Amino acid sequence: MIEKKEYLEALQIVEEYHKQIKSGTKTKTLAEEWVKDLECSYKLKAAIMHRIGKKYVEDITPFDILDLRSIGITVLREFEQFKALTIGNK
Repeated sequence: MIEKKEYLEALQIVEEYHKQIKSGTKTKTLAEEWVKDLECSYKLKAAIMHRIGKKYVEDITPFDILDLRSIGITVLREFEQFKALTIGNK
């Protein structure tokens, strides 16, 4: 048998969940985790894994990519395409 106290606690959790959904809270994706399963060029994967590291994909700007040594516009375009396809839908 469920007691009134247990019911009220569960109801509070459900209400908090609904508030979270309505507020549009989005989670961010770590760049290292994002690039692990990505089928992309070696240059892009190495740049993110070894040089960008613990940044969130949503926070990476084109300047962050272009500031990396030996990374050019081709890798930047590849990053932007993958970001739009995977993160853009969240």
